[in-house]
Amino acid sequence: MNLLEFKKFIKVDLTETDSVEMIKYKYTKLLNIFNYCTGYESFGISFKRKIYAIANSGEYRSDVLKIFREGDIFIFIENNKLNVNWSVKLDTLYFLSFLISVVLTLLTSFFLNSPLFISILTGLIGFIFLCVIGILIINTKINEINNTCLELLK
Repeated sequence: MNLLEFKKFIKVDLTETDSVEMIKYKYTKLLNIFNYCTGYESFGISFKRKIYAIANSGEYRSDVLKIFREGDIFIFIENNKLNVNWSVKLDTLYFLSFLISVVLTLLTSFFLNSPLFISILTGLIGFIFLCVIGILIINTKINEINNTCLELLK
């Protein structure tokens, strides 16, 4: 088990008219619509979020804080079933959770005048809570993409 990656596996029955290349094309097209750079590798599709220079209008300002940022999709056929394996990197999630938990620890320590142990415990609980919420958000995004690309296969 790798703590730096979130992995999800999906198996779908495959009909005779479906091809792996067409399904890869659907995933690539949808990820490009969601502002991801995609690339075909020998094993599947790799994706990475496009980060634009922050304009004065703030149009792309929220893209910096997105935690579903980069990973890989492995698509292959095994025993007449389509296997879609996701691997999403969690480094951005951990970084943002750590920053927010440090701020939470400092706020608890200075403004509530709590002991150091309670402040650190509050920050640790905040870190774990934010990581769980972030993984749930990533899982929801993966399910949304899978439902869109595989809706005709199910």
